[in-house]
Amino acid sequence: MTVEAVAYSPSGLLSRMVRSEFLRHGALIFGATMSLNAASYAFHFLMARRLGPEVYGSLVSLLAITAVITIPASIVAMIVAKYVAEFHALEEHGKIAALARLVVSRLGILAAAIVLCGLIFEHSVAAFVRVREPSAILLCAVIAAASIMLPALRAVAQGEQRFGCVAVSYLTEGAGRFVGGTALVYLGFGVRGALLGYLTGALLSLAYTASRIALRRAGSDVVRLDVRRMLQAFAAVALSIVALQVVMAADVIAVRHFFDARTAGLYGGMALAGKMLLFAVTFIPTILLPKGAAAAARGDDAMPLLVKAIAVTAVVCGAVLLAVALEPRLVLRVVAGTAYVAEAKYLLLYVTGIALLAFASVVANFEISLHRFRFIVPCALACLADVAALFVFHRDVGQFVLAFTLGNALVLLSTVSGPLLAFRRASCSAAPLVP
Repeated sequence: MTVEAVAYSPSGLLSRMVRSEFLRHGALIFGATMSLNAASYAFHFLMARRLGPEVYGSLVSLLAITAVITIPASIVAMIVAKYVAEFHALEEHGKIAALARLVVSRLGILAAAIVLCGLIFEHSVAAFVRVREPSAILLCAVIAAASIMLPALRAVAQGEQRFGCVAVSYLTEGAGRFVGGTALVYLGFGVRGALLGYLTGALLSLAYTASRIALRRAGSDVVRLDVRRMLQAFAAVALSIVALQVVMAADVIAVRHFFDARTAGLYGGMALAGKMLLFAVTFIPTILLPKGAAAAARGDDAMPLLVKAIAVTAVVCGAVLLAVALEPRLVLRVVAGTAYVAEAKYLLLYVTGIALLAFASVVANFEISLHRFRFIVPCALACLADVAALFVFHRDVGQFVLAFTLGNALVLLSTVSGPLLAFRRASCSAAPLVP
């Protein structure tokens, strides 16, 4: 057998996959994020049944408030990951330590301010959301404070491509949340017990991550940041995240406005099944962002990274689409329940739209990693057109899902022009953020 035949035999392909750093890191983060999602699902599954509808409703509203407060954390984390990846690629480890200390000090002040606001306004916020225990508001503030800092610290490890640390951080958070919350609620602590479980997971993960990153590394390096480019990156990342989040939520909101309650409920079950695909591929941008930024800092061609990310995304999306095409009713029955199988005829088209959005997210993260933001305005306009189409084409559910899918195709097209042009030039690199 020739060398070429061995390389392309099943064993040869398997050997190459095992040696691929991108695939190894991807598998690690995929397993960790899926474990975190599974722990969160199990947590809510048990809370909904143990607390009852009224108290569980209070818990969901409080966690929603916390989620809104911590939206900026994901934006900051992407910027931190880019800087750290560039410093790591240039082997400027003292600057990584200095940046980590800077991030902790600044976010620590913000976290303290959030806790102080929770202490001052706990009674008024409790009255507004109709929660009987004002102390639950203070707990939410502490959770928000920890959740503000945690993504940024994870981003330091992400930028250094220490994905084992990132994975353990995810696993620690999920395990602490599920075990702590479940134990306290079953001991009779109610919504405060559930929140304490959430806090336990966040604090355990925060403590672990802080102990693993380079906060104490020796070095007197001074971090010099290009403020203009940093603000440009922050604005671009914020706009892209908000635009894609709006697209992800707009169809569920619009369907409740235009259709009756039963149809909206059935659509919600289908949306849950479809959007699980997005959760399944969130690990790819986590890997792609620091690797792309590091390649840019070294002046290397980053296009092979995008090719690998697209290939992995295609494999995951292809497997899900195949399962949906073969057994749409079974997929809905497993994910959402037997009551939702009436929407099975629309599921394949809907999941196709979700897959297009997953590819758009991968390409957008790749462009951001290279500090290339020309796609932002077209992407934002495409997202607006996507949402507008939902409010125009809603004669029936089939037309609504078709509008959603075609709109997501437009969003994908708006993100790919830069990489396609770079591919034609056989090069894909960019100047780093660091002056």
